[in-house]
Amino acid sequence: MAATKEQRLVLTEDVSEEVFREGAVRRGWILLEEYSETNEAPFELVYTTEANTDVRIHYVDDPFILARYAIVKGKNIKTVVSLLETTFDAYDDEEVLENAEKAAKPQEIVDWMLNATALAEQAGRERLASLIRKRVGHRSSDVRRACLMAISWLEWPVFRELVVHLTRDKNAAVRADAKRLADAYALRDEGKL
Repeated sequence: MAATKEQRLVLTEDVSEEVFREGAVRRGWILLEEYSETNEAPFELVYTTEANTDVRIHYVDDPFILARYAIVKGKNIKTVVSLLETTFDAYDDEEVLENAEKAAKPQEIVDWMLNATALAEQAGRERLASLIRKRVGHRSSDVRRACLMAISWLEWPVFRELVVHLTRDKNAAVRADAKRLADAYALRDEGKL
């Protein structure tokens, strides 16, 4: 029996909710659930296929990290992942990571870093952590704030020292974001969050 797996695909900004719904209809996928965006969770559509009901296809429009991505979960997901790649405009993992590493302009850095964040573990923990560590000292406060968004979204303990470091940042908004995240870590440590 095949192991349960998960694969993420970062979608281009052109793959809106409507575009995804249309593609799902063309593929004959069955909508199981729809979750509205809340303060705690992104907008999400969950589909399955007639051929493989053990598979779940999640379309996520995440306003927190400003990324659209698909997550395929279940058994024998390779075929569904291939269908996603041929139905929707998506970036492959290496393209996302290379662009995140090579981007030079602040807005490009933010966009690609947050897309890489959507890949999570699939990006490779060390590679993604290295990318965030590299960018946390960037001269642009927008880039440093995006690092904090990525750190908060990933929730990896390895970033705690970076958060503490950013509580002393020269930019007030970066300091405030870092303090909120450091406070959340403290509440979690106390079992209050």
